[in-house]
Amino acid sequence: MNYSNWRVLLVDDNTGNLKMLNDLMMFYNLQVTTASSGQEALTAVQHMPQPFRFILSDISMHHMDGYELCNRLRALPELNNTPIIATTALAMAGDEQKALANGFDGYLSKPLPPPKELMERIILIISKFMKDKHAAQNQSDR
Repeated sequence: MNYSNWRVLLVDDNTGNLKMLNDLMMFYNLQVTTASSGQEALTAVQHMPQPFRFILSDISMHHMDGYELCNRLRALPELNNTPIIATTALAMAGDEQKALANGFDGYLSKPLPPPKELMERIILIISKFMKDKHAAQNQSDR
């Protein structure tokens, strides 16, 4: 599959994690925008020339955590069709459910899987997101 027209926003306040995520996305020729804070992510969204295909955000960040960022992003109409995926190294029982309950559309724990498996998981999350959006649209059309 060709991902070269996919734009993705990666958000993590750890520069090593951000570089690793960037390298993983570049492996598939995605167009990557990075942000090292929630505020940088909001600025990137305000200046995006085209919609992002998905957003990957760390949960544990300083100043604005991933939950607050997700809530702020969800309030923007231009992101209604953009899945937001949580990433975290602090994976505990119940964290995935908490992320999903707080507006994230998917959850990936660190360390992240190898590139092929990572893309497969991201595609599954995007597919579920689109299926849920389609079902919600059909429900509201009735």
